[in-house]
Amino acid sequence: MKKFFTTTLAVITGLFVWSIISTAATAIFFFAIVAFSDMDSNNTKDITKNTILHLTLDTEITDRSEDSYSQNAYLNLTNFSVSEKTIGINTLYKAIKQASTDPKISALFLDLSTLNCGAASVEEIRNMIIDFKKSGKPVFSYADSYDNLTYYLASAADQIIMNPCGGIEFKGLAMQNFYVKSALEKVGIEMQVVRHGKFKSAVEPYIQDKMSDENSLQSQTLLNDIWNNMLLEISVSRKIDTEVLNKYADELALVSNQNFCVSSGIIDSLMYRSDFLTYLQEIAGQDITQDIKTVSLNDYQIIENQKPQSIIAVIYASGEIVGDGGRGTITSKAMAKAFEQARCDDKVKAVVLRVNSPGGDASEAETILHEAEKLAAVKPFVVSMGDYAASGGYYISCLADSIFVMPNTITGSIGVFGIMPCAQKLIKNTIGINVETVKTNKHSDFMTITSPMDSKEAEVLQRSVENIYSLFIGHVANYRPLSVEGVDSIGQGRVWSGISACKNGLSDNFGGLECAIDAAAKIADIKSWKIMEYPENDNSILGIFKDILSAKLSAFNNYPKDYAKILKYAENLSKNQGVKCYMQPVVIK
Repeated sequence: MKKFFTTTLAVITGLFVWSIISTAATAIFFFAIVAFSDMDSNNTKDITKNTILHLTLDTEITDRSEDSYSQNAYLNLTNFSVSEKTIGINTLYKAIKQASTDPKISALFLDLSTLNCGAASVEEIRNMIIDFKKSGKPVFSYADSYDNLTYYLASAADQIIMNPCGGIEFKGLAMQNFYVKSALEKVGIEMQVVRHGKFKSAVEPYIQDKMSDENSLQSQTLLNDIWNNMLLEISVSRKIDTEVLNKYADELALVSNQNFCVSSGIIDSLMYRSDFLTYLQEIAGQDITQDIKTVSLNDYQIIENQKPQSIIAVIYASGEIVGDGGRGTITSKAMAKAFEQARCDDKVKAVVLRVNSPGGDASEAETILHEAEKLAAVKPFVVSMGDYAASGGYYISCLADSIFVMPNTITGSIGVFGIMPCAQKLIKNTIGINVETVKTNKHSDFMTITSPMDSKEAEVLQRSVENIYSLFIGHVANYRPLSVEGVDSIGQGRVWSGISACKNGLSDNFGGLECAIDAAAKIADIKSWKIMEYPENDNSILGIFKDILSAKLSAFNNYPKDYAKILKYAENLSKNQGVKCYMQPVVIK
């Protein structure tokens, strides 16, 4: 027995020491990557006359560019790796705007394969391209193949070129929801749900096996709004009637039909990439006997205006609203700090809140709104909505002096639900664990995953949902030109496009982040300004090390595959309990 305990202790100690050594090795490896990356990024490329700005948009596109590789680090002790930096809408705007007046830039090259962003972000980038064309400099798009979103962006270019072996997957938009009620029942998990809002579809996949009529209605309306807006913009750019475009989509007329893509005016020509690059050189006035002169977004040095001037603070609220989270989430603690910094800085004359969130924790959203109220009471406060600003994302936005949306923004979803997973059958029957509970009162084990709710507990959760919903619609009615009854009629968890939101009073104007900034400056009555971005990134050595310690490691890799899946799923379900202002993010293809 003594030998057993000695061996066990030795193994535990060894594992502990190994974890420290592995973490230290990971940290050293990571710092080396960051150091080399920073060295590389500091060597901005010198550009000469007739250089082409080359935009490759196949990495993740976010509202805000990250300042260092630490921002998106994914570390694995058995497979050292660091993810690529994201492309920020803010950086794209600065680069494209500067290139339009840069005498050394002669053209813009959109190198399109895939787009890793939502429809509203695509439209915002598309508007940047249209503004660039006002400079008189040409824009070219090239891809091996185009899908709905890449073609939508490409349609803003002066010329659209495609590989002769390519095709255009122009087929209309679709969204799919996966309903997991039966699957959860098979593994012994019951999702106990209460909600307010017949359109609150975020919980449907847990409690139903098919889409409700209400969700089908709102989904169809949302898709129609986005698709019709895309068709209209393509029609203007390519001078093709929307009815004709719809016919092409219905008949899949552009798929694997390269010559028809040209003859119909959908694209301008077919070229292999090397031939296209030579053609691009000729148009840009370059020597075709030399290598093509391009500059990437990473290498293009953006010159900031250094003159002393007023400040407009742009505060980014991106991700799910959670009580405690790292980068890529929204917390009341981080937002309160950002609001306070902007409020207390006399040089900050106005604030723009950029929201890209499907919502999340209801109490966190209420706390963020409270902090925003203190800021909005003393300074102009404008909201810019990105791909999503729904449910809790709308909750924290409703007090703005003006709300800007893109036509394809997904917003609204004014509704609340409470969710409590019960994994009693999973724990006992699948894993084989028996849970015994000792308690002092009848409901001491309320809101645990080991036992189902009784009628009293369901009543209490429903009361919490109703209280939050009343608070939610009360805030919206207080800050928007709507009555409580009016908010309730367009609430009930219903999701709206930016187009519909401008019609029903949930938003005020169409426009991207820069439009919101201009509006904030106008309200503040300032003619010149510079941008200060919040929350501030912690790129110190300590901040990077914190990222490493909090990085997701392969914690379940050593478990048998089936158990790893069950444990991971159970972990995610356990985090999803409580009262939420949240909409299920949708993937539109």
